[in-house]
Parts: sequence; structure tokens; C-alpha cells
Amino acid sequence: MLMAFKCDKIVRNITNHSILNLMYHGVVLKNSDFFSPRHITIDQFERHLVYFRREFDIISIPEAFKYKKSGNTPPPENINYLF
Repeated sequence: MLMAFKCDKIVRNITNHSILNLMYHGVVLKNSDFFSPRHITIDQFERHLVYFRREFDIISIPEAFKYKKSGNTPPPENINYLF
């Protein structure tokens, strides 16, 4: 939903481009209503990954914690981080 309406860009601006952590409730093969309507299909998840790869600089969880612990922020030329 966020991607469809480009709401992620609004969130990034509001949060001053801080590191964004995403978590999915689940990924299923076909019917997402079988287990929970919060789950998405593999096809949807793959589209999300393509979008994230294009729109964000993806960092590892240890890198995110390193930034958090040091009080530093990612370099301004790479302001859209996701882990």
C-alpha cells in the first residue's frame, strides 16, 4: 500500500531520512488469505524487493546498529537506508 501511493517518500521526509526498518508478517506461495490477510504472496514480495533495491541503499542490521550506537548518520549522498 505504501509503495502504491509513494507514501514511503513522505515517511522518509517526515523522519528526516533516518534508517527505516521493515518487517513483514509473512510471505505465502499463493493465497494470502489462507493463513492471514496480512501476509503477501511471493510475487508481491519480489516486487517489493525490486522497488527497495531501486529506491534505497540497503544496509545490514549490524551496520544500522553501528550508526545508532555511534550517533552518526549515513552519508548524505546515501540518505535512504533500509535494513
